[in-house]
Amino acid sequence: MARSLEPDAGRGERAYLALLDRRLVALASVAAALPATLSDLGLSAEDLAIARRFLRSREAAWHDGDENLVRAHVEARGADSPARQARRLLDTADLLARIAPRIETVWCFLWLMEAALPPLVEPPHAPC
Repeated sequence: MARSLEPDAGRGERAYLALLDRRLVALASVAAALPATLSDLGLSAEDLAIARRFLRSREAAWHDGDENLVRAHVEARGADSPARQARRLLDTADLLARIAPRIETVWCFLWLMEAALPPLVEPPHAPC
């Protein structure tokens, strides 16, 4: 996935690539049914600001064909566990890396991934 983005790798892009690496590692843990925190999934206020800066100028640069391809792989058909959703995100990232689509397709995936990450956070435990 990072190879798709490297030609763009300026200062902000490098920060986003580091965040993306962390997120993919965390997704692998969630896919293995291990818990993940906001920090693990790169959802702290600082991480979200990095992602917003990277994606803001790219948002909606893709067309319907890009979005249809990505949504067909990312979105669940009904209720799904965090582990299955994480596995679907990882499988989509792997697919995109293998087929080397237009860069706009990758941006669309990253944009959709932003919305898919928060539900994967382990819910906080209620105090006893």
